[in-house]
Parts: sequence; C-alpha cells; structure tokens
Amino acid sequence: MKNIFLKIFGFVAVAGLTTFTAVVVLANKEKVETKIYRKNPDLKVLVKTYTIKEEKLSGNLQFLGTFQPNREIDLLSETNGKVVMVNVQKGQSISAGHLIAKVDNDLSQAQMIMVKANYEKALADVQRYENAVAGDAMPKINLENAKLGLKNAESQLKMLQKQLSLSQINAPFGGIITMKMFDLGSVLAQGTPLIKLTDISQLKLTVNIPEKEISNLRIGQSLKIKTDIHPEKDFFGTIITIAAKGDVAHNFETEVLLNNSNDAPLRAGMYGNIFLEKEVNQTALLIPRNALIGSAKKPQVYVVKNNVATLKDVVLGGSNGEMIQVNSGLSAGEIVVISGQINLSDNTPVSFENENSTLKLK
Repeated sequence: MKNIFLKIFGFVAVAGLTTFTAVVVLANKEKVETKIYRKNPDLKVLVKTYTIKEEKLSGNLQFLGTFQPNREIDLLSETNGKVVMVNVQKGQSISAGHLIAKVDNDLSQAQMIMVKANYEKALADVQRYENAVAGDAMPKINLENAKLGLKNAESQLKMLQKQLSLSQINAPFGGIITMKMFDLGSVLAQGTPLIKLTDISQLKLTVNIPEKEISNLRIGQSLKIKTDIHPEKDFFGTIITIAAKGDVAHNFETEVLLNNSNDAPLRAGMYGNIFLEKEVNQTALLIPRNALIGSAKKPQVYVVKNNVATLKDVVLGGSNGEMIQVNSGLSAGEIVVISGQINLSDNTPVSFENENSTLKLK
C-alpha cells in the first residue's frame, strides 16, 4: 500500500513540475517575443528626392572614380607550428620587414644541430679523401662518394635554414594591418591566413571612361583629381592602365596612380573626380552626385515608384562636379533618392520630407 501511495505521489509531482516548467517557458517566450524587433511594414522612411530630367551639362569634363589601395594582400603562413609571439595589432601601421609573429621552432633548432654536424663531417671527409687520393692512398671512387655526401648534407642544411627563417613572419611591404586573423597560441598550417596588409601610401583611382572620350587619354598622362573630403586641394595622378577591352556599356576601366598626402590624407573606398582638359556644353540626362551609392565600378541609385524605393544599377558618363550624366538605367521623369539612403534597403516604403505622418529615422 505504501509503495502504491509513493508511486501516485511521484507521478503527481512529476506532472506538476512538467506543467510548471511549461508555463514558465511559455511566459519567457512571450517576454522574448515582445523584445524582438520586427520591421513595421507601414513605417515609411523619410527621404529627399530628385526628379530626373534632361539638363544642360557644362564646364570642365569630369569622371567619378573610387580610390583603391596601391597594394593589398592576404599574408599567409608558409610554415606549420604554434604561434609563440605576436607583434602586430589591427589598425597598426608597419614598415617593410616588420616582424609580425614567431612560430615555435624548437624542433627545427634541435634538427639544425644534427644537420650542421653531418655537414661538417661530410666537409672533413672530402678534405681528407682529397689528400689521400693525391697521395695515391685511396681510390677516386671514395672521393666521389664523399663529395656526393657533402652535397646531400649541404642541401639538408639549406632546407632547414629556410624552414627556420619561415618561423619568423615578416611584412613584405609597408602598410596598415586592416585585418588580423590569428592570435598567440594559434596553431598554423601552410596557407593559414594571418593578416590583410593594405598599402595606401599610394592610391589607384579607378574610373570608367566612355568610348567617345577614351581616345583623349594615354598611359603616363597627368590628370588633376578633386575629392569631396578635401575640396580645397588639387591632387595630381598619372594614368597607369587603360583597359584594352570595354565593358557592355562601352566604358573602359582606367587607373590613375597618385601619392597619398600627409596634410590631406585619402583612404581607399573614397570617391574622386578626374578632370579632362575639355569643356563640355551639351544636353544630357543628369542626376545629383549625392544620389549615388555603391562604388564607381557598380554605381546604383534608389528609384521611388508608388512610394517604394527600389535599388537600380546605372551606367554613368561625364560630370561637372555636382551633376552626373546617366548613359543608361534611368529615364526622364523617374524619381531618385538624394538623401536618406542610409536608412533604405531594396523595396523600402518611403515618404517625402513634406509629409508629416512619417517617423524620421536617424
């Protein structure tokens, strides 16, 4: 009887505990659900817009581009082992040859003692056999075998010296550590990524030039460059490459190399304008520069239709600094966003600044 009572009591206790746990979990879930952000489909992002139309493009002919690093690499490990010393951090500026890290080489050091001893013995054998052969006290075959042994010992010594040198990882050129992918105690294999090293002591401005203007450019030509970040300063660069083949829009990728400036520093990813010694005075489909997002290689704009902003690719032409010619991708009468893009994604509902019912997002 007592055992039956205990079994019934245990069953009731377990059932009660299970019910209590379920209630607690459900309550916690409801609390979590209230804290999860869900995008309100009725919330419209406040934007400024511009209606595209054909306008007069006049002034010096300019073309927009994006600055790229002169050199940028992912530095990989060339050896295996455990990292025992780290000498860099993300964002640090380093010079060529800077010691980045050391990998454990105790085993290689021990092997070096033996390999050096073998090399010295092989060298002594050759010298001894040369003397013996000169006095006709030993056949030449013994000397030839000794020389072969010396070559093998020398080869092993050089291989181990190379292996030891790889345990110290040095920067191949000066630059900034823009990514660091290892730490003290990391176990490396050959090919393990260590850092991304970016050199912006010089920059390349990559610009797409339309076919009707490409004949005005040549390798080695000097061009004036202006930037939004330093509008008062004129930069000068030299054309280093012009694409031999145009893209589908008949634009030719052109690279202009310039020295970075200490008093007006530039960074990779910024916009820059090159100036051609040519006055333009023509009617074209124009949009403001601040309508652009993305890069000069893949320019995009947000087009508003039925109060929804949609991302669209465009092909650009020349510029007068403030307005940029659109060669394809847009039509007259379309509406593009010129302010508020930071709060947008593709197919976002929008309203305009003169509508008071919209919550303005910072």
